[in-house]
Amino acid sequence: MNYDEEIEKINEDIISKLFINENSSIKDKRERYLYLSWICIWALTFWYCEEKEGNYWFQELIKIIKNSLCYDIKVFNYLFETLSKYGNENMILKLYTILIKNRWNPSLQVYNMAIKIIEKEKENNLLDMILNSKLDKEYIKKNFNKRVFGSKIDSKIIINYEFDSNYNCIECQNVLDLESLYKNSKEIREDFLWIKCPICRHSLLPKIKVKFQEENDENFEKIRPEDIPLLSPNSLLNSCLLILSNGTNYDVNIFMNQDPSIFWSSIYFFKLYNLEYEFMLPYYNKIKDNDLKENY
Repeated sequence: MNYDEEIEKINEDIISKLFINENSSIKDKRERYLYLSWICIWALTFWYCEEKEGNYWFQELIKIIKNSLCYDIKVFNYLFETLSKYGNENMILKLYTILIKNRWNPSLQVYNMAIKIIEKEKENNLLDMILNSKLDKEYIKKNFNKRVFGSKIDSKIIINYEFDSNYNCIECQNVLDLESLYKNSKEIREDFLWIKCPICRHSLLPKIKVKFQEENDENFEKIRPEDIPLLSPNSLLNSCLLILSNGTNYDVNIFMNQDPSIFWSSIYFFKLYNLEYEFMLPYYNKIKDNDLKENY
């Protein structure tokens, strides 16, 4: 048996040990963009996770990939780069098995990375143990350090927020319900001006109003609304990929202030699709030293 045949046999052995849902839950490409955006932000922020959280968020990543069956070679290259720096060989191998199971073609770099691990663990008789190992599902989020909507740039903490998805068309002033337009319209475009007013047909970049209840250094609360450009799913993915091209260790502590349109567009859509997003928030103790109020 030559080298290629041996590797193929190893891949087939891996496939036989895995079960992955073959029926993707993704119904249209907008959802695909959003799931890939979630994976991108995961790759950008995994370095920031405290060690005890790593397995939990990796488990969430695997669940998202299995349920959505979204694959993009560029996104997954960044994902493997993140795991090679801040994860471990077990995580790399588990992710690689999903690529093989779904017949997704990895890049040569990812292939070589995974094969080296497979050969080493096979030689040490640990391959079966890794493939069959289970992540700790009992270690729930309540044991993690508190994460918050905040930024070390201004040390402010948002203790409550809500979205108002009503937006006035800048051309005819018709009130648009962005959530309804997004869910029901067949005219959603993929570029920056992605919403079309159903009355005047004007294309526009919508803004969503975010209402904050804010705690500042004087320890009192105030309400502050802010209009944030709501990126289209495709623009959000492209923005995430642009950040990833500069490295896989984005500073979570300044995300909300540094890139507000990416941050709040992500939160908005992730909430809409019931996707977890706490991993993209900073730890409270990295923003402030005093304890959070009980009503957070």
